[in-house]
Amino acid sequence: MPGPRSHSAFPTCTADPSRSRTLPAGEGPQARWGRQTGRGRIHFALLLLAGLVACGSGAEGNPEDSVQIEPSVEEVFRVGTVDGSGWEAFAQIRSLAFDANGRLYILDTGQHHVVVLEPDGTFVRTIGSRGEGPEELRNPNGMTVLGTGEVAIYDMGHQAFLVFSPQGEFRRSIRAGIEEGMPDTRFFPHGSTGVVSVSRTRMIMRSGGEAPAPPTTVPIRHFDLSGDGETRVLHEAWLPVRDSRPTAVTVGGGGGMQIQGSGIRAFEPTVHLAALPDGRLVVSDTSSYRMDLLGPEGEELDRLGRDIRPQPVGDREREAERERRMAGLESGGGIQIQVAGGGGGGGGGIDTDAVREMLRGQLESMDFWHEIPIIERLATDAQGRIWVGRNGGVGERGPTDLFSPEGEWLGTLPTDFGPIPGAFGPDGLAAWVETDDLDVPYVRVRRFGGLP
Repeated sequence: MPGPRSHSAFPTCTADPSRSRTLPAGEGPQARWGRQTGRGRIHFALLLLAGLVACGSGAEGNPEDSVQIEPSVEEVFRVGTVDGSGWEAFAQIRSLAFDANGRLYILDTGQHHVVVLEPDGTFVRTIGSRGEGPEELRNPNGMTVLGTGEVAIYDMGHQAFLVFSPQGEFRRSIRAGIEEGMPDTRFFPHGSTGVVSVSRTRMIMRSGGEAPAPPTTVPIRHFDLSGDGETRVLHEAWLPVRDSRPTAVTVGGGGGMQIQGSGIRAFEPTVHLAALPDGRLVVSDTSSYRMDLLGPEGEELDRLGRDIRPQPVGDREREAERERRMAGLESGGGIQIQVAGGGGGGGGGIDTDAVREMLRGQLESMDFWHEIPIIERLATDAQGRIWVGRNGGVGERGPTDLFSPEGEWLGTLPTDFGPIPGAFGPDGLAAWVETDDLDVPYVRVRRFGGLP
């Protein structure tokens, strides 16, 4: 299996030194400049200026963004209210998914069930319930609808996928524990009975022993949920190298239970993944505007992107990001601790004050990547279009680019269009999780029209 590549698709526009092409010795810009005549220097300067204009600068000022996409949007329904019926009083919405018929599935981890709605918003049923049994949900963490129409829920308490029929009947459990590599909270149908996901490093409970060194790659895995339970790695994505090992803090009263934290690095490139309806994958693992298009088995097919440079990180960006994260922590949001395993998904007497103090200390000593990654999120719709959400700066959302299934850039949705939908369905359906003035979550479903 090929490892992460160390070159950029756009070496003139990326500022990522570990991912860019290196010129041969003596062939850098200074050497070339030294060979220019007076007239040649003017020509070189004009070419350099033209290149900088073509590359743009971060989320703003890119001339190609003048190709704006303005789709029509039709409101279909909205569900979720604090004083509604039991299923509609959402506590914590974690995942959204449509099936091939346009039914919407909503994973409410607070109520430990999935809500199923007709395409017009009519309530159908709930799937799953809270409990300790093999068919019940302890700590649900993600959900999708398989190609068969079955509903797959990943439960961290069971460390397994629980698979239900479209009618809500429990069918099987497929283990995917820490040792095999757990899926991320977002995973995607892949084939008729499988899912694909990034297996991210998590903060987990440990008892004694030295913390391992942080990984430098992260696997993208296919999980077969047909019953065989086969797991295979399709691709190894790149992770930035960290100099220090994870830190630890004792959070229980047992004298040995620790939470391992890998430290905090702001603006660090992360791995984004999306799956196309035909099984191909789109992966971004760098701060530049670059996406790898992979085949269903992880084979390299193409490279997509645009000539837009990442935004450099200076003192102003560092201070603003530290303040933003600290405010989120103090308000009860921001960084969260996830504990894998354990009956009922409980914390086993976790000292939350100790955890919060650890996180506060990590924010104070937070490290920073040298640029703000361009890509903030990837998604694909039912027609195979690729949606690329761009970063707009510290805590800001940028515009969204749209690519065809073949990788052709189609245009840009303006920033005020809003975030990329949480799920796409057939016939232009899309769903978003939103909150009202009282921070009560609800789901809004709209229908797109006029997209290229």
